[in-house]
Amino acid sequence: MHYTRGGTKTGKALQLAYRMLRSSKRKLRGKVTAHDQEVVVLTDGLTNHDDVATLNTSSVTLRTTAHVIAVGVAGKGYNSERKQQQRAELGQIATSPQDLFYEASFEQLRDQVDPIARRACPLVYKKS
Repeated sequence: MHYTRGGTKTGKALQLAYRMLRSSKRKLRGKVTAHDQEVVVLTDGLTNHDDVATLNTSSVTLRTTAHVIAVGVAGKGYNSERKQQQRAELGQIATSPQDLFYEASFEQLRDQVDPIARRACPLVYKKS
């Protein structure tokens, strides 16, 4: 997906991810699987107002095809209300509350790389 400037279109990105996953065939141990796919959504802001309806439908649809992990970094200059809105939006995208990661900055997000990888790749990252 090309960056088109002018804001965040998370719904459009989820829609594209869904279409790509629907057309792919993933094999795990020789079997074609329908729901063993992982999607990590990374965003640094709320979706644009004109993309909210698409976000609402595509987040539900994508979760029927894949395990979705939502990762967010607070938008630049966001006050506490906007941060709460962004966190709620990420909660709508994520498959479960354990699949939501939200930090105030990209620097703070670095500490979440291993936990995100463990959620996305549980067969590779075994619990120690």
